[in-house]
Amino acid sequence: MTIRAMLLVALAATSFIGPLRFAPQAYADLSEAQAMIDAGQYASAITLSTAQDTVSGYTLAAEALNTQVMLELVPNVNASAKEAKRLAKTALDLEPENREALIQFAIALGFETRSSSLMKAYFGKLPQKSKAAIDLAYGCAERRAHIGIAGGLAFRRYG
Repeated sequence: MTIRAMLLVALAATSFIGPLRFAPQAYADLSEAQAMIDAGQYASAITLSTAQDTVSGYTLAAEALNTQVMLELVPNVNASAKEAKRLAKTALDLEPENREALIQFAIALGFETRSSSLMKAYFGKLPQKSKAAIDLAYGCAERRAHIGIAGGLAFRRYG
């Protein structure tokens, strides 16, 4: 599977599990950061998001950086992808099965893989790590869907 195909799978997974937006009533500052991303003010959004020191904040910061990488607005794609990966990893350290953070991690890892040299990608096993991250994000979404369905059936049956 090529890196491009893996990224397409990751982007398709985001449509499968829902948009990567955050509830404005729960995170007023994060809705402001989301508005900054929508307006193209990525650096300000990253600063505001990381200042929250929450899973959602780090995930939104990773999304902003991944957006910049995807739009080719950064001078060094590899360094920016690594930073987005670090931000998503920080979110995953706080909440290991957060699906939005898993998806941002997989996307950042895909960008890092694509922007690395062939030797670095091969010896670092970056394509395999990218596929594993996509599988993990997809698996987490499936588990949550099954739990939600099972919980709904139990509620209907016993509720």
